[in-house]
Amino acid sequence: MRAFIIFIFCLSNSFNSFSAIIKWVDVSKKKAYRIDTQTKVLEIEISPEKWHTVGQVALVDVQDYDLIPAIRFESLPTNKANQSYILADCTNQVYIFDFEKMQLQRIDKTFFRGYNCLSTRFLRNGIIYCFGGYGMFRTNNLMTYFQPESKEWMALNPANEAPKSIARGLEGYSKEKDVFFSGLNYFYSDAENKAKAIYDFGFYAFDFKTKLWDKLGVIEQEALAYFHKDGINKNIFWNGKYFIAHYFQSPFSRVIIIDPIKNEVYQWDDKEKILGVSIANFENEFAKEYVLGDSLYSLQVLRTQKEVFVKNILSIEQMKKKAKPLGKLYVSEINKTSFYLLAALGLIVFTSFIFLKQKKKQHTQQVVSLNTIEKRVLAELIINKREEGLSAEQLNELIEIDKKSLENQRKLRSDFLKIFEAKLSQIYQVSNPIERIPSNTDKRMTAYKLHEAILKRA
Repeated sequence: MRAFIIFIFCLSNSFNSFSAIIKWVDVSKKKAYRIDTQTKVLEIEISPEKWHTVGQVALVDVQDYDLIPAIRFESLPTNKANQSYILADCTNQVYIFDFEKMQLQRIDKTFFRGYNCLSTRFLRNGIIYCFGGYGMFRTNNLMTYFQPESKEWMALNPANEAPKSIARGLEGYSKEKDVFFSGLNYFYSDAENKAKAIYDFGFYAFDFKTKLWDKLGVIEQEALAYFHKDGINKNIFWNGKYFIAHYFQSPFSRVIIIDPIKNEVYQWDDKEKILGVSIANFENEFAKEYVLGDSLYSLQVLRTQKEVFVKNILSIEQMKKKAKPLGKLYVSEINKTSFYLLAALGLIVFTSFIFLKQKKKQHTQQVVSLNTIEKRVLAELIINKREEGLSAEQLNELIEIDKKSLENQRKLRSDFLKIFEAKLSQIYQVSNPIERIPSNTDKRMTAYKLHEAILKRA
């Protein structure tokens, strides 16, 4: 019995001695901090991997058992200069740290556990929002906001369909446009698609005023398609203006800078090897790399006799100036549809033009086709190039009216010539294709001769 009591005491003491380490990069102070909940000591990172004690802190409504080991924390500014929100990943716990009072206080009453790991948290008009994430064996597209009065997270219901997943992609709120951008999302569910990931290359924007999601286009940028290859570790940050994506592609690191408002993409290659090549893998490598404002902070490990840690700070605007433009982030589906419609319309117009031209040609050929007698007369006119041309008697014989009365001959000859000349005009595009030459001996008699232009082409 005594041994059992000792066992229970040790077990209970082990639970009581559990301590969580709350680490965060403070967006206002632009420094990394950590609190040991057991010793209640606040430390500040003065250089990579070197911490300095600031002092003792008071913990209000903070329970060690609520803090999951290895969980990530991030900060957001409050409306007070010496305070910061500290948000716990995966659980949506909300804390406030007061630097003046040296106090950490939990202000929410949520019981959520593990549904929104790696979600996107941001401030809009002083309200904390949380979009998407991963948990319970699937990614999600949930949109929530924190309500201080109830100390709970509430659902934000869009007026239309949201993207299927808001996770591990380009996610960020633009204060300038009052929209939330989302693209290159990763969808995964153990219960769907045979547990295989689906990648959504659409680029979307949620308008807070209308509560509508709008698909701006499809991401066809080759440099970004590389992100979803297996085994690629990458960091994707949003600084309110640009998405900054960092990944390693031998022989050096590469940074992709994306301006979603201007729809522009730039590529900066770290040829001088300023950035670390070990890309942080989610929560397992705290504060190796982060973005604050215009600055990219990156931890580099120099391999000498003793490892030396160096944290480099690079200006994103300066990197963008030296970067290579890659073109557009996305292609509008409206533009693509319009292009295809115009191309189809152009093809229809072209096909119709060819068809009508062919029909006209066929029609023209049908209209101007010569019959046997007309061909005989044309041949004789071509052969007979004498100045006097064909006489009326010769023409009568050719058109087989020489047996008719003189009155009928004149009428039939006139009718024949009228039709014959019209056909020749269409064929050779010559007006007055048959010249009439008065006889030298008898001005009442007329001879017939082809136009010189026709003789040259015959």
